[in-house]
Amino acid sequence: MAILMNKRNSESIYYHFLDRELRESIKLTLFDDLALDIVAKSMFMSLRPPYASYSHLWESNIELPKTTTYLRQLDICDIVQFFTNHRSLEDFVLSRQILYANDQNRYPMYFHDSISSWGNNVITLNGSTTDLLRKNFLEEKFDFLREKISTSAFDIIKGQVPLLILGDQKSAITIHLFDKLLNEKISDYHSKRQIELSLRMFISEKYTQRYLNAGNGTIITDIPQLQAYDFLANNKWDTSYKIYKKILDLSCFPIEKYIEIKLDPMFPELYYILKKIANGIGLLNEQSNLVRARYNNGLGLIEYVSTNSTKPALNITDLLFYYDNILNKARRLEPIFMEVSPMDVNGKKTLLVVVTTITELRYALKMFRDEFTVNERTDDFGYYSIITLSMNIYIIKSQMGLTGPGASIMTLSKAMDKFKPDYIIMGGIAFGANPDKQKIGDVLIASQIWNYEIKKVNETKIIPRGDKTQVSTYLRQISDMTAVDWTSSGVHIGVIASGETLVNSKDFINTLKEQESEIIGGDMESAGLITVAIGNQVDCIMVKAICDWGYDKTDENQELAAFNSMKFIIETVKKMLQV
Repeated sequence: MAILMNKRNSESIYYHFLDRELRESIKLTLFDDLALDIVAKSMFMSLRPPYASYSHLWESNIELPKTTTYLRQLDICDIVQFFTNHRSLEDFVLSRQILYANDQNRYPMYFHDSISSWGNNVITLNGSTTDLLRKNFLEEKFDFLREKISTSAFDIIKGQVPLLILGDQKSAITIHLFDKLLNEKISDYHSKRQIELSLRMFISEKYTQRYLNAGNGTIITDIPQLQAYDFLANNKWDTSYKIYKKILDLSCFPIEKYIEIKLDPMFPELYYILKKIANGIGLLNEQSNLVRARYNNGLGLIEYVSTNSTKPALNITDLLFYYDNILNKARRLEPIFMEVSPMDVNGKKTLLVVVTTITELRYALKMFRDEFTVNERTDDFGYYSIITLSMNIYIIKSQMGLTGPGASIMTLSKAMDKFKPDYIIMGGIAFGANPDKQKIGDVLIASQIWNYEIKKVNETKIIPRGDKTQVSTYLRQISDMTAVDWTSSGVHIGVIASGETLVNSKDFINTLKEQESEIIGGDMESAGLITVAIGNQVDCIMVKAICDWGYDKTDENQELAAFNSMKFIIETVKKMLQV
């Protein structure tokens, strides 16, 4: 049961716990330090801004001063949003004063100075929450009360509540709107108590659902004593405070640094690593029969694997290394963590960059490290990981050739299962076929890849039977865009000859050119690329550079060719990220 971290897994988080009415519906006293910690931990649960009701910000200012101060800091940094149906501070305050004119003791913050500025990220909603609640009550049949109270009490509520709602069009819909009805009409204490609790939860649920729908959001789960509302979340562990608190507290990273980490360009990569750990814990907890006795559950496993991990310094690079190390240790102990795989993140496209030689790999890493954070991975497949906001990129190395252990076909087939790429770009060194028109270091872009190994041989001649297979139209278009701006070398587009033979013969090159006059160069791996990519319906292209002419070979130009190939590829990738 693999967990896919798609767009729903990165929804905005609605701070339902700031709703005082909701807390009172279950008699919860929320302490300021806990609320502050929940807000701080929530920043790591999503890439999208969390949000709260603007009225909840005001109403929490007295009970939760440290939390609201922190929220205003997040607002200044454009990390949080506040939702309201008003367009200015004055309009908002005036509407609250009218709404709570008869309840000033409970809402003193609207009749005294509370918050002096409107905020940077206040989102205006259409429609009134009070009007929506009124509509919900008028449509409700109160079946949730039928089995909890006496028949006579139920009949009173079913008949009187709609009349009360229709008769008072100005007051806010809170439990206090029904005080007089409950005190005068319901004499049985048990029924009165059940009605009050049920109405509180009905109001809070509808209120919360209104904001979840408005922001396409979810809520934080596993807040102590607030689990009664966890059913409103889309995934009970995906935004679990209990899980994220355990994970984040392991690093002993101070909460004062959380905003700095959130604003760091490398934060998305940290987010994805934490998301994988959290989902792995959730999966393990759901399948408790798989859990080993030494760590009892998913939370225990993470604590167990972190025991000997060095605590990170106060920077995001160390945090990334620390949590990546924990994730890999967890995967070695529990295969279920492998089900939360690197490519299942946020529904983004995945690019696989393939190289063959150590020189090619060295320059691939250099080019990508100049632009992105690159992490080395060794969980069950040696590769390098680059996660950007719009694409997941993985670099792998195959051995030379098409067949055999570690060669391009076997390596790419395994990579298909693990990464499920949308695009593959093979880079590196190649031989050139036209020394009169080409230069060492020139870039070769395949328009078609020809497997020259497939042929018919008789007594008098060799008849090529290998297909010339066209590469991805999309990747060709993006490569052409790169070529337009490319000034570092020549660029040649055409047929690439590919086969198992390590070519070092002018006669052999001439034979290939006789069999296929349009070839611009060749290599030993591209035929494997096109075979696997076409079989899996994945876009692919080869972008290599000339290191020799297929004869009189030396290694002296391999560095230049690898550099140019990888430089061209990184420029192409940057264009892909802009799309």
